[in-house]
Amino acid sequence: MSEILNNETESSLHSSAKGKLRSGLFRQILVVVAILIFATVMVKGTPGRAFSFVDSVNQFLGFSPSAFEFGLTEKANPALDQPKNGGQDPGLAAPSSTPVFADAASAKVANTVVPPPAPTFGYNYTIATSASGLDAAIDSLGDLYSAYGSGGNIYIKKNLGEAELVSAGSGPVIAIDSSNNIHIIYANSGLKYKKKTGAVWASERTVVPGGVAFYSIDTDSTGAAHIAYDDGGTSGRGHVVYVKDNAGTWSDPIFDWWGWYDGGCRCGNYYHLPVIRIDSGDKYHLAYAFDNWGGQVSWSSSAINIASNSVNGDMGVGVGWQAYGLTRHSLTLNGSDAYFAHTIGGTQNIALLNTTWTILSSFAGSAGSAYYKSGVVGVSYVNGNVKYIEDAGAGFSDPADLGAGSSPVALVGSLGSRYVFFQNGSDIKLASSQALAPPTPPPTVTTTAATSVASTSALLNGSANPNGDATTGWFRYATTDPGTCNNTFGTRVPLTGGTDLGSGNSDVPYGVAGTGLVAGTTYYYCAIASNAGGTSFGTVLSFTTSDRPTATTNSATAISSSGATLNGSANPNRDSAYGYYRYSASDPGTCSDSFGTRVPSSSGSDSILGSGSAPVAYAFAVSGLTPATTYYYCAVARNSVGTAFGAVLTFNTLASAPVVATLSAAPVTGISATMNASVNPGGDATTGWFRYSTVSPGTCNDSFGTRAPISGGSTLGSGIVPAALQQSITELSPATPYYYCAIAQNSVGTSLGAIMSFTTAATPDVVFGTSGSVAGGTYNSITVNAPAVVTVTGDIAVNSCVTVNSGGTLLMGGFTFTGPGCFTLNSGATLGIGSPSGITTGPTGNIQTAARTFDPGATYLYNGSAIQLVGNALPASVANLTIANTGALGNNKVNGNPGQAVTGLLRVQQGTYASASDYADVQIDPLGTVTLGGPITVSGNWTNNGTLVGNRLYQFNRQQHYSGCHL
Repeated sequence: MSEILNNETESSLHSSAKGKLRSGLFRQILVVVAILIFATVMVKGTPGRAFSFVDSVNQFLGFSPSAFEFGLTEKANPALDQPKNGGQDPGLAAPSSTPVFADAASAKVANTVVPPPAPTFGYNYTIATSASGLDAAIDSLGDLYSAYGSGGNIYIKKNLGEAELVSAGSGPVIAIDSSNNIHIIYANSGLKYKKKTGAVWASERTVVPGGVAFYSIDTDSTGAAHIAYDDGGTSGRGHVVYVKDNAGTWSDPIFDWWGWYDGGCRCGNYYHLPVIRIDSGDKYHLAYAFDNWGGQVSWSSSAINIASNSVNGDMGVGVGWQAYGLTRHSLTLNGSDAYFAHTIGGTQNIALLNTTWTILSSFAGSAGSAYYKSGVVGVSYVNGNVKYIEDAGAGFSDPADLGAGSSPVALVGSLGSRYVFFQNGSDIKLASSQALAPPTPPPTVTTTAATSVASTSALLNGSANPNGDATTGWFRYATTDPGTCNNTFGTRVPLTGGTDLGSGNSDVPYGVAGTGLVAGTTYYYCAIASNAGGTSFGTVLSFTTSDRPTATTNSATAISSSGATLNGSANPNRDSAYGYYRYSASDPGTCSDSFGTRVPSSSGSDSILGSGSAPVAYAFAVSGLTPATTYYYCAVARNSVGTAFGAVLTFNTLASAPVVATLSAAPVTGISATMNASVNPGGDATTGWFRYSTVSPGTCNDSFGTRAPISGGSTLGSGIVPAALQQSITELSPATPYYYCAIAQNSVGTSLGAIMSFTTAATPDVVFGTSGSVAGGTYNSITVNAPAVVTVTGDIAVNSCVTVNSGGTLLMGGFTFTGPGCFTLNSGATLGIGSPSGITTGPTGNIQTAARTFDPGATYLYNGSAIQLVGNALPASVANLTIANTGALGNNKVNGNPGQAVTGLLRVQQGTYASASDYADVQIDPLGTVTLGGPITVSGNWTNNGTLVGNRLYQFNRQQHYSGCHL
């Protein structure tokens, strides 16, 4: 109970009666009787005898365990209650029907003093139905609090208000401190404790993890809880244990091992039924029973300060041991003094004693409890029905009959109010001397939508109408739907306390931020508010925290040869999101924010997707793509939580009509030209051609002028990169402008290039009859007659023909003849060859004109300055072959063709000739060398003024002149 109670002094209660009851003779008789009883017990008892109850306390007292009350704040826990040692000692005779007391209280029992009238209880209330395990307290404001168990839960009720769920458990014991904070202990897999400050319950704490049978609680002036409990004992001996709440931590247990002490003998063997009270000096007083010869009341030394955490002392004096059959007691304080109300004797009588063990009064009955306040000692007990009797300074009144019931709890309030709670069948009743005010209504609570929902936080919102009483609001949330709101599921925000909502009569909105949430998770929450009338709950709502978007890539549409529309969607997941794409002609494998090209190119142009929770479609068109190409693309979405990527999909651009670019014509001669163009086939098989005319068509078309070729065209493939298109035309008119364009076609369409032009050259015809030179350039024709020796000084293009007649000599050096014309070397003419490739049938060597004729009767002079090949256009048999390579040693070699025959003179003037064949005349000049690759036959004259290297197997059929060497 909450109050630190003040009691009147003993003399003020019974000053007249006590003088008569304390005669020395009577005291001496009682002492002798006590000694005789004690000696008898000691003789009859054996050292090994166990003093245990044969019957349970339930059987002994005659009422159900749920109705046990040990004082005002002490419960027998129905779930944990076990049979206790009690009952009468078999070695003693049963006591008489009238108890024997150390003080002759029988005078008051006999009503020698006329008692005052009994208090009137004119009001009756049902506090709870189908409930048990009753305890009650009254606060400094006069409000009543009842605590009880029902359906496996603990409930508390203020006055006639709504029942408030405290926790799962049974057997509650309640105390209220001077600040009107509620303290409650109860059984729930051990002994548990909770405290309510204002409208807010703190979290449940464990006092004792295992089972306990009896327990009691009181508070000191600082509001700290003090708890005593019976731990069940060791080796058959129980302990009464004391602990204190020190700022949220229980003190080390203090064990009260002792009972009555006599000559060094510890006679008690079971300590139980503890009741603790804190006096006005913050010293604790502990009353408890121990079983020996029926029971003992022990009283802690008032010199022990609570804060010292000292072990209790023992009283063990007076009549405690003589109170045969002691089974129940309660304790109430008057300042630092105390009163005990306890059940004694086989006839179940109630005795009220003070701390000198003086019997103040006794009443036939059982299950008594006492309460003191404002100079009134009130006692409730059971004698057939529930009774209430009190002493307000004029002696004890006649009992007030409150009706059938058990386990009464008497409370004395302010302004003369009297209250008795008791068990009536399965209900808890309240008898009151004053009408109780209507209960304070609990708040009206509404849960409203959460706001500011982010990935890891959200603002939980609600409102409550305090309904005229100071109200506090808070929330609970969890990832699991509780179904209906309660004050135990999930997480409480704030963890303690809450929002002060005032005491008005209109809705007050409030909100608390939930933090540390998990992104993309659904949370269930509800608003809760509490006032003195109870705790109310809003409906359970839910919200889902935001998360990074989820992106989905969809098929591209509007695909053309150069563009497409990229499609996709994204769920913003409750956070402002934006969408875009990435694409490339190379496969990235998986989507990322770095591959290929971003569309759009800047984030400022991304699609705005909102902050909803459903997919939002978005699309972007891309252009400038390459025809007939595979492209890889994916949707990307971003919000403040992160970036999401869709799958990589592909599309193929279509083939396009060819892309044609007409280029400059080259080379251009007086009678011919080569037209050029670049054509991108567009991914489809493409053919190209030209049209030309001396008259400009304005724009290209496929009908003007002359088609080249006349039909068909060049095959350009089906690629997607430009291919070269060329077409040579001849029989043009010199010095004439021509207009032309390129045209290409595939299955998609026909494309036309731009009109370009060229002008044919005005080319001369040159004839040499005497020696001279011919400069590089374009000529229509060149003719060399005997005895002219003509030296070429640059590359020459000819439109018609170059002719070297018999007796004429044309020295090419390293220059070339090209062009659409022809080259003819007649018999008896001489051709000087300077190209490393000699004369060939391909696009190399000195002569590269369209047509070439090399007569076997001509003389071929190889006079280059680097290693030369005679070339594959050199006739297999020639009239004369002269080697005059002027290159440096090692770089002046001329390699002949295998089987090369010379019908006239093979002359090596300078350099090295490497060959093996049949020759007519061989002349090796001093600077010349012939390297033989095998046997040779010389059918004519052999003149060796130089060097002959290699095979010595040669045959001379005519005269040999040998002045050189043979290596």
